[in-house]
Amino acid sequence: MDLELRDRVAIVGGASEGLGRACAEVLAEEGCHARFGRLDVLVSNSGGPPQARVRSATDEQWEPAVQRPHILAGTVYQPIPNPDLSGVTRTGVVAFAKTLADEVGRDGILVNNVCPGSIRSERMLSNVGARARQLGITPEEALAQRAQETAVGRLGEPRELAYLVAFLASGKSCYITGTTILVDGGLVRSIL
Repeated sequence: MDLELRDRVAIVGGASEGLGRACAEVLAEEGCHARFGRLDVLVSNSGGPPQARVRSATDEQWEPAVQRPHILAGTVYQPIPNPDLSGVTRTGVVAFAKTLADEVGRDGILVNNVCPGSIRSERMLSNVGARARQLGITPEEALAQRAQETAVGRLGEPRELAYLVAFLASGKSCYITGTTILVDGGLVRSIL
């Protein structure tokens, strides 16, 4: 499918690795350019907030946590008990994007969130490593457990999320705005 992205200008935050890099590569393959002068596509990606509980989070942990919009995490649908700082700040970003979509929609600007869950990235591998240490198992065993928690029985790859980002950046998604889309292989079991 031609996503009609040829010659559009895209800026992808955090494009040096992981999900941001995959998004930048897929957008470039679809014909986007990274040059200034105008902006057609913005992928606001900068990793997740620090691992911390709300009660013990410092001001230094809160500040970057609330400045990380739009590529979020499945925790906005199904909060986890620790680290709850992530769930608290990311749900605020969802509300912000919903409000922003309403404010700029009539100008032809679409605003959406993408939430990765169990996508093989540096952050996910780090989180799984911490989980392995807590459970007293190897990181490989923890990865296998994580994969089995998904409906498809495997971890996602960054490009699988990037394909959705490219679609949302295209004119083919012209009636999709103010929404949050989960890309998690069926990990989150919530209805909405």
